[in-house]
Amino acid sequence: MNRTFKSLLAKGIDSLVAQNIVDSELNLSTLSSCSSAKLKELGVTDEIKDKIFDSRPPIPEEIIDNLLYKSRRTCCVCRETERSIIIHHIQEWNESKSNEESNLVVLCLLHHDEAHSKKELSQNLTSERIKSAKIKWEEEVTSLDKEILESDFKELEATTKQLFELKKKWYDFLKSVGMRIEIIKDSTNKLKFDFRVFGKAILMVKVFEINSIDELLNKEKLIQNFQASHFLDSLIILGNKPFLSNDGFYGNETNIQIGWIYSFGENDWDNVMLKEQYDISNSKFFVENLLYENTSYKNFMTDYHYEDVIGIWNK
Repeated sequence: MNRTFKSLLAKGIDSLVAQNIVDSELNLSTLSSCSSAKLKELGVTDEIKDKIFDSRPPIPEEIIDNLLYKSRRTCCVCRETERSIIIHHIQEWNESKSNEESNLVVLCLLHHDEAHSKKELSQNLTSERIKSAKIKWEEEVTSLDKEILESDFKELEATTKQLFELKKKWYDFLKSVGMRIEIIKDSTNKLKFDFRVFGKAILMVKVFEINSIDELLNKEKLIQNFQASHFLDSLIILGNKPFLSNDGFYGNETNIQIGWIYSFGENDWDNVMLKEQYDISNSKFFVENLLYENTSYKNFMTDYHYEDVIGIWNK
């Protein structure tokens, strides 16, 4: 997700206006120098402008990621996927001073207005009704994810039964260690890639029946086609299983390596590692907090915990 877009959501700006700003190649800094006419064209009212430049602390990115993922970026009241959304404080900020996830919810603009309107008591969109709708919708999203899993895997375009099973195994494994991952369905990408992984960056994932990156180079058109492209900075290659690497990038520690990501400009591949408090690429290509912020398995990152990792893999 675009960083400016997320920053605007964090300040209580609705997704339609946020996208207009991003599409205009503006950010929080350059917005301040825009003319009134330009701001009006983007849909930035005086009220929205006050929110953008308000000194109130923004909602942390991790919490925004959680809210959007658990709600499928959809209002929990109407569940209309096409509507613009906004992050709403269930107990108003002026009263609660709380940006905790429990005090936040994804609403469409219509129901956000209703939440701030006073009607007949029986019609009010009260905080209790919002909390109830949030819980029910997040539970339903989890249930729907399970129901559509098998049908989604039909979209994986596996060439062999073995490769299909390997892709499914990687999907289950990455979900189990806390990664936000989804199967690619759109026709333009599903023939090239298998999954998207969501964090502070969005990465594409491709699974091959290989044990080392050397088995892939110079024989796969996918890699050849993108060899000279920055796109490979956002592509994770996964092989037959997670394994130990003895040449860790951070202090030469041994880490659990799960795959590879290309180092553009260095003409080589970095190990994608499960390692506590670090990111999954080297410092040059910083893929922030993709594995570590929200995983339950922060402490199985060395050879001491290798059996734990393989145990999860083999479940």
